[in-house]
Amino acid sequence: MFLCDVAGGQFHYPKSAWGINGDKCPSGGDSVYAHPSRISRVANDEHVIFNADHCRIRYVVEMDFA
Repeated sequence: MFLCDVAGGQFHYPKSAWGINGDKCPSGGDSVYAHPSRISRVANDEHVIFNADHCRIRYVVEMDFA
């Protein structure tokens, strides 16, 4: 797992479940933020960025569940 610094830019806030179609954000934004209080089928906060230049890996975490 890795933890990143992310520049979200202009967020798109969907009001219902949606699918990613291609490499563009809906409504011309930079990223999508889906919150479980707004969308029933979302269990956790979901952030989707569409430009890899907006993300920088800060930490790499290795876990052992044995």
